[in-house]
Amino acid sequence: MTKERVAIFIDGSNLYYSLKDLKIKKIDFKKMLNFLTENKLLISTFYYNASLNRGIDEAKYWEQQKFFDVLRKIPDFKVILCRMRKHKKDGKIFFDVKGDDVYLAVDLVSGAYENLYDTAIIISSYKCLF
Repeated sequence: MTKERVAIFIDGSNLYYSLKDLKIKKIDFKKMLNFLTENKLLISTFYYNASLNRGIDEAKYWEQQKFFDVLRKIPDFKVILCRMRKHKKDGKIFFDVKGDDVYLAVDLVSGAYENLYDTAIIISSYKCLF
């Protein structure tokens, strides 16, 4: 009997802000992946995010880069970097990740089409809009 093949897709920005709202400072990605794929075959994990703006806060930028490097050391863990968009609202400057949803959707659908996995798990946010 063959094991169920699983691919995991993580929207890193949404996950970060959800954990921040819940006051969770750290997550052990290896433990999370093991929990989600118990008795299954983890094919690949995709993590989508964007690099912070180095010019705004260099220390945070390098902290994030170290975090990405830790993730890349997890077997079959792919970090996909998207772009950061700067925009103004009510006179304030905001940054948000652009393209992560598109990359995630394309990888999800193309992986299904190519029969790379049996089950896809999407990790994003705990918030729901009704």
